[in-house]
Parts: sequence; C-alpha cells; structure tokens
Amino acid sequence: MTPDSFWKSPVTRAKYPIGWHIVVPRVQLEFRIEPVLANQELVFSPLIYWEGAFDLIGTGAGKPMRGCLLGMMSGILWLCITLPPMAHEDF
Repeated sequence: MTPDSFWKSPVTRAKYPIGWHIVVPRVQLEFRIEPVLANQELVFSPLIYWEGAFDLIGTGAGKPMRGCLLGMMSGILWLCITLPPMAHEDF
C-alpha cells in the first residue's frame, strides 16, 4: 500500500495521503483508490481527521473491478466493492 497523492488542508495545514496504489500479489489484486473530493477533512476541535468517499479501480485475478470505499485517516478502511462496475455518479 503506497500513497501516491496528497492533499494539504487550507484550514488546519495538515497534509493527508489521499490517493493510494495497493498491490496484493498473493491473490493477484492490484488497484488504486482516489478520493471523490480532496477536501473531506472534518474539524471538530480538538478532534481533526480526514474521512471520505473513494473510487476504486483495478484488477482482481486479472479481471477488472470497480467500487467505492469509505476511508478514515485513523488507519481504518471499510471496503464496499460494487458490482457491476459503476461510477460514483451512478450511486
């Protein structure tokens, strides 16, 4: 799991890794996740964190896959893969 894009908050100046490339060779899984919107920072002083919706696109066992994901910068990810493929505009 490698971050490949970042977003810096104009409010808190925090820098968040928001785009990810994920490879799991053992199960032939490779995909990228990108946020639907970069600015999904939540500021509930003193609590500040980034939580938001992602689009997922990649391959699993050589077959294309797409989906959606809810991610939190607290290190917890909930994965919700939608089949058949659809864009977030279709939700």
